[in-house]
Amino acid sequence: MLRSALDLAGSFAEVAQAATAPVAAAQRSVVDHECEPILFRTFSGGYGRTRSLTSAQRALLRAFVDTD
Repeated sequence: MLRSALDLAGSFAEVAQAATAPVAAAQRSVVDHECEPILFRTFSGGYGRTRSLTSAQRALLRAFVDTD
């Protein structure tokens, strides 16, 4: 379901809470299988040092850092 939401959303901000929640809850099985699509959608335009991260991107990255 999460992959469908990621695919259908117009922007990561629309699905940020749904994508961040399983990561923050340390649901390892979800994160292991969904990590790539979540990160791809979060940084769909790539990452550049000249672009600031959005609050949704920061929250997701913080969730990954806070869980292992």
